[in-house]
Amino acid sequence: MENNPIKMLIVEDDPECINKIHNLLSEVKGNTFEIQICKTLSDCINYLTKVGKKDVDVILLDLILSDSSGFDTFSKVYSEASSIPILILTTPENEQIALKSIDSGAQDYLIKNQIDSNILIRAIRYAIERHRLLVELHNLSIVDELTNLYTERGFITLSQQMIKLVNRMDISMFMLYITIDDLDKINNEFGYCEGNITMKETADILKETFRESDVMAHLGGKEYVVLGVENPRPRAEILINRLNYTVQTHNNKPDRKYKLSLNAVMVRYEPKNPRTINDMLEEARKLTKS
Repeated sequence: MENNPIKMLIVEDDPECINKIHNLLSEVKGNTFEIQICKTLSDCINYLTKVGKKDVDVILLDLILSDSSGFDTFSKVYSEASSIPILILTTPENEQIALKSIDSGAQDYLIKNQIDSNILIRAIRYAIERHRLLVELHNLSIVDELTNLYTERGFITLSQQMIKLVNRMDISMFMLYITIDDLDKINNEFGYCEGNITMKETADILKETFRESDVMAHLGGKEYVVLGVENPRPRAEILINRLNYTVQTHNNKPDRKYKLSLNAVMVRYEPKNPRTINDMLEEARKLTKS
């Protein structure tokens, strides 16, 4: 990425914002950029259809355009270009819509009046590199057939690359270690087929709870993990509460044979205090037993 131009599609109709991005990118050393501007959603969709997905490295997307507004803007672009990392350009009053977009597949969002050249290029580089890592891992087909989550091998492979990436970007990362309570009891009372259903339901709950850009894996049996990057705002504690809410929603469904119970603990990775993913797993398992 350092040697090749970054092909960037900016979907924005505000001339001041476009000029600001141009000026900020001109301050960046070590990268050159090929920039295409689309001022409407329809122009964006037409451009993506014309040039193909492989000719765009990253999309900077304003949610408020003349022909589209809010989450619908992201949804339509994402349905057309889910294979391209998307960064949301937004204002403080639309921050909740930006967060909803992240939960649905956007890599991150940037507040227009708060970005500088360092924030902008770091967000762009991280989005592109992380997306590349996910594509590489997907091509290795290290996915658990039962849950359609990454296997332990896939998780270790990707997490090692993620550690290298967050170290370079100097950003923190969290890992949620999640276990199914009483899985052995479910297997004994209802049979192993029911145990498999429980493991699959747990995977579905994780997919409902966490954003698509988080890494979710089934380590085997009752063990699951979620790995995600922490923005300056705290996310992990909020996500544990959201996980508990999703479990409760599933338990409220009629005709259940038993109540599903999950236990979640969180550990963090800080570039200033580097450690291995195995060290993080060991800490999480100790916290679960304590």
